[in-house]
Amino acid sequence: MDPRTLDIAAFIAALCIVAAIAFMVNSTAGEDDKAGVNTSVPGATAEVSLADNASGGLTLQYGLPSYLTKAERNWLISRQVSQGMDYYLPATRDYAVRYIPSDHAGTFTIEQACDIRDGSVADWTYSGEDGGLLDISSASRSINTGLTGDEADFAVFLASMIKGAGGEARIKSGVDPESGEYAVAELYLGNSEDYNTKIISPEKYEAFKSNYSAIFEKDPSGLTIFKYRYGTLCSGDTCYSFMDPLMQIMNEPEKYGEICYTYPKLINYLLLFPDTNAIDFQALYIQVRYGGYDDRYKETRDIRNLNYDYYVEENGGVTYWLPLELFGEYPGDTGYSDAGSAMVYYSDGSYKSVRVNEKVAPIIG
Repeated sequence: MDPRTLDIAAFIAALCIVAAIAFMVNSTAGEDDKAGVNTSVPGATAEVSLADNASGGLTLQYGLPSYLTKAERNWLISRQVSQGMDYYLPATRDYAVRYIPSDHAGTFTIEQACDIRDGSVADWTYSGEDGGLLDISSASRSINTGLTGDEADFAVFLASMIKGAGGEARIKSGVDPESGEYAVAELYLGNSEDYNTKIISPEKYEAFKSNYSAIFEKDPSGLTIFKYRYGTLCSGDTCYSFMDPLMQIMNEPEKYGEICYTYPKLINYLLLFPDTNAIDFQALYIQVRYGGYDDRYKETRDIRNLNYDYYVEENGGVTYWLPLELFGEYPGDTGYSDAGSAMVYYSDGSYKSVRVNEKVAPIIG
């Protein structure tokens, strides 16, 4: 069963339980109903639209009744996030794709994630009404109401956009020692296997150098050939024609080749540090894309403090995630600091407590 089917199944299965708890809380606390999740995007199936409308007014805000335990609160948030991340609706997916330029189409990449993040930040209107994750709008409702809401609404919207375009994202909630509770979308960068996968294939690189040994005698790093899409190089009476030479030595050229040709600074870095892995490469991309002169802030930005988070999973593996905050100047830029642990919530309704670890990304000169 594919992830979208699982998410829809989990969403429908949770509705009856959520409605029962909402009724209990509302009848006890005496609060007015407020539609936290309301899907009316054209293109939604009858079943999903009916189920979303049936979820009605789950009125749960930070002033929770004292009898709700921390575990109950986390469970309720997980239901809200699961319902809110309705990336599987055709109209929600279509909205995500509109943020990606046609020349960036194809396999989901960090480039597309940044396109979606930039477009979402530009379109979003911050309401200032901080209802948190217990009072969120679904992605589809945010679209229908003009992309307005607090940081929690934005986090759910952005995570849905990323998943709708083929990426992976989740919601992280924690407490900053100074500013209090926060909610932010996290972009999945990869796992232990990706961290151990080099952008440049050592085997392909050595084979290429062997085939064009005369060129590398004068240019050991290969800068005179790899930074160009095509051309001809001659050594003595022998000439070599080449086409996209960089892609010929990459492990996943369909994901990283065009990005490098767009930002030649990445090519220089990879040739100097051919052991660069797929996780660090994504951080390097952010540095070159958002570094330099920033017209919005009227300054030249040199990104040298980009961190991403890593988490040790129950199976011993490690996953890597990048926070995407509404008010960050670039992906990974945050205005909060973790207190060592946080809760993470997924679109399928699952959730868990995690220990937050930061890893400093390499710096591109």
